[in-house]
Amino acid sequence: MSADIRFPRLSEDLEHRVRRAIKSFVEKSLSDVQMVQFFFQYFFQRIELMYQDHSKVAQDINKALANQHFSIIVPKLVEVTVSTNSTFELSFIHGIDIKAPAITFDGLKTVLDIILSNTTIFKAYMDKQLKIKKFPEILRWLAPIAVLQTPETIARIQEADLNLINKSLLDIGY
Repeated sequence: MSADIRFPRLSEDLEHRVRRAIKSFVEKSLSDVQMVQFFFQYFFQRIELMYQDHSKVAQDINKALANQHFSIIVPKLVEVTVSTNSTFELSFIHGIDIKAPAITFDGLKTVLDIILSNTTIFKAYMDKQLKIKKFPEILRWLAPIAVLQTPETIARIQEADLNLINKSLLDIGY
């Protein structure tokens, strides 16, 4: 079993497109809401792939995500609040909810390293590259995903996972 959330290694083409999308974001062609939406729609769609053989776990994750709000912050670049009703019902607004749990990345490089599978969310946390305000609330829905994500699951869903990130990139024009 894995104790962390891992993303697939991207093909050269997908990596290039992710880098172009992030560069466009830095150059203000994409908004912070669009970038967060790109990542989290992809992130939550993966759950259906990973747990299609574990419907009880998927139900537990959906239950944990019901009526959740959390903020995503990259200082001076991103301030977005994500609201969830399930893994498929997400909304995104510019600005942070100071009462909500928050994930603060130390910079855009950390976000890119996670997407490109150069690091993981928990490794970045342990290396102090991201901070989590109200850690127990965030962990409540991250932990089931992390605990059941095995190398076998990652291998089984790899092609579909890469197709999801491709679709997510196409949705934002990349």
